[in-house]
Amino acid sequence: YEESVERFGPDAETLVFMVECLMPLKRYEEAKVLLLKALTIDPYNDEVHFFLGECHHANGKFKSAIKAYNKAIKIEDRREEYHLSIAKSHEALGDIDLANHYYKKATHIASEQNQYWIEYALFAKRHRSIEAALDILNKADLIAVGADLMYHRAACMFELGLRKQALATLEEALMDDISWAQNFIDLCPQVVNDKKVKAMIRYYRGEQEL
Repeated sequence: YEESVERFGPDAETLVFMVECLMPLKRYEEAKVLLLKALTIDPYNDEVHFFLGECHHANGKFKSAIKAYNKAIKIEDRREEYHLSIAKSHEALGDIDLANHYYKKATHIASEQNQYWIEYALFAKRHRSIEAALDILNKADLIAVGADLMYHRAACMFELGLRKQALATLEEALMDDISWAQNFIDLCPQVVNDKKVKAMIRYYRGEQEL
């Protein structure tokens, strides 16, 4: 990308691609310089505003992040990741009602993508109740498909004392994707010494080896 900029000059799209490389490296100040340059080229590029929000959020500047995310959403309001990110910034500021609105909006836009339902459910668990989280995951189960959803549902059921339903849901998840078993133990540490759960995991691990 640097070679491209040197040879052909900067354009907003290439600068965004460079920022996408800098973000995982946590080189946020360098990313911001490129994003501000991109804004002078294309002030109506929603991705530029979004990544500016990501830089601000990473640096703990949540109000600035929200302003940037709002600009991105004003330009393009059907990007679920924009709504998820602004939800997290509102949550960080303690604006729980607004955070709930945007978490929910993300699930509406990307209703078939598990990660947004799971993020919403974890938010509900943090700020409302385990029952609310399970309700969200049950709704997700009608629309989306995936073992990760089932593991999260099973974890909520165990926490609520719904052992019979939890074991049935966990077994279904293990049959679907045994590789998530350790993640489940981390998610629901109360079952780490549960003989029935340990036996089920051993059984399905053995089945996979066969």
